[in-house]
Amino acid sequence: ENELRLLKKSFEEQLKAQSVSDISGKTLLLLEDLQEMLYSNLIQQVETDLNAKFRELIRKKDFFSRLVIDRNFVVHMLRNEKISNGNQHIAVSVLGKIAVETLLNRYKVTSVSDLRTALSMEKEESLTLPVELDKERLSSGEKQIFVMSLYWAMMNQSKNELPFIIDTPFARIDTEHRANITEHFFKKLTGQLLILSTDEELSSNHLKAMRDQISHVYMLEYGQDKKTHIHQDQYFEV
Repeated sequence: ENELRLLKKSFEEQLKAQSVSDISGKTLLLLEDLQEMLYSNLIQQVETDLNAKFRELIRKKDFFSRLVIDRNFVVHMLRNEKISNGNQHIAVSVLGKIAVETLLNRYKVTSVSDLRTALSMEKEESLTLPVELDKERLSSGEKQIFVMSLYWAMMNQSKNELPFIIDTPFARIDTEHRANITEHFFKKLTGQLLILSTDEELSSNHLKAMRDQISHVYMLEYGQDKKTHIHQDQYFEV
């Protein structure tokens, strides 16, 4: 009887361990699904905020149609363009991944060879495709605005007010973009903002526009004594 009790207890412990293992396995699968869902939702939120902020800051209103962030965090800058009949095959090689995926879905094919066949039989005079723009061909100012918009979109997902430090913010930005950035970027940041500017960037108009946000102003001056002198409440000639 004693041996039977010990065997019974051992058997029950094995059943319990197996049950815990099964429950743990199911829980892990559930957490993986939940993580994937949250991950996808977060990327979608960043993408939405990125589109809104970049459209708000960029001067050229027809500069792009939309920005897409894929599963590998690659940002695709797209502009809808009409491709005349007979030239659609270019999309396979140079118009970008999104344009190709659009064509594959349109013609319900899965391979490039089948896509070429479908395009050869296309009767429409033209197709509107999301052509991918090469971000390397953007101007320095446009690249800076793009990066600032991306930072904004990522910071916007945080529940905390994060500090933002920017060095020479207007070094590559023209006058019109400076006004947009001051009004729609600097003034709308919720966390602490530290701007390191030269004497040719922030004007008196910019300082007036951000008057309610400015807590302290310091001017750093490198003197003939080869030391940096800090002047409080001074900003160059303004």
